[in-house]
Amino acid sequence: MDGFEANDGIIVIAATNRPDVLDPALLRPGRFDRQVVVPLPDIRGREQILKVHMQRVPLSEDVDPSIIARGSPGFSGADLENIVNEAALFAARAGKKLVEMIEFEKARDKIMMGAERKSMVMSEKEKRNTAFHEAGHAIVGRTVPDHDKLYKITIVPRGRALGLTRFLPEEDRYSMSRVTLKSQIMTLFGGRIAEEMVNGPDGVTTGASNDIERASQLARNMVTRWASRNAWARCSMTRKTARCSSACRPAASRSPSPRKRRARSTRKSARSSTTAMPPPRPSSPNTRTSFTRWLKRS
Repeated sequence: MDGFEANDGIIVIAATNRPDVLDPALLRPGRFDRQVVVPLPDIRGREQILKVHMQRVPLSEDVDPSIIARGSPGFSGADLENIVNEAALFAARAGKKLVEMIEFEKARDKIMMGAERKSMVMSEKEKRNTAFHEAGHAIVGRTVPDHDKLYKITIVPRGRALGLTRFLPEEDRYSMSRVTLKSQIMTLFGGRIAEEMVNGPDGVTTGASNDIERASQLARNMVTRWASRNAWARCSMTRKTARCSSACRPAASRSPSPRKRRARSTRKSARSSTTAMPPPRPSSPNTRTSFTRWLKRS
């Protein structure tokens, strides 16, 4: 790779998940100058990957790879292979000879939402509050515009969550509008609002901590990265682009240039040196006398 030796016929191939941290010297012409980006598979690619992995397991007639591919947006090839393996395990535990569609749905839910913790002991009060919380997410998600469809709502603990409300898009999305982002934020706060409506302001629990964190991160990205605020509609305020030109700032927040600041300070100092500020208007005989003396001096 140094260019001083003839290495004809030798091809060096490398792979990375973090191209942003690579040394620029590696990407110069003559080195790793050709980059092949491998994105996540789309719905057609997911269906073909599932068909490849499904050849190793006995399938029932009701298994449809296209339905599974439509309900797994954002999954990588390894995730899809994991769905097939988990579905085979579910079928083996149930004593079945063929893997049915219900096993694939269980496997997808396990990968997307975590494993069920049915042995976790919860009081009736906790279950009731969790049900209202998840119902708030579902109701707000159904009423706001341009939102994904409701897929499943459960109060069975999965992973670290006491309950989950899952929405799935009908198709792959590569960009989101401001309406979609605002709808997602409102849906995230739906559980907290439901708790407050049922239990009152003092009865709100800590169950919405993750929802608040995700909504805050989404709102922060809308302002700092995606310019979703009218006043900063042409600015990116991330760390790499923290310095913003005056052309894209609103008129009320534009700072003057150094030349204008020097001129203003010069005029202000000239006014302060030539004109003294008069004292307040007198309200007693003693202050009236001092005010007269100040007028005579001036």
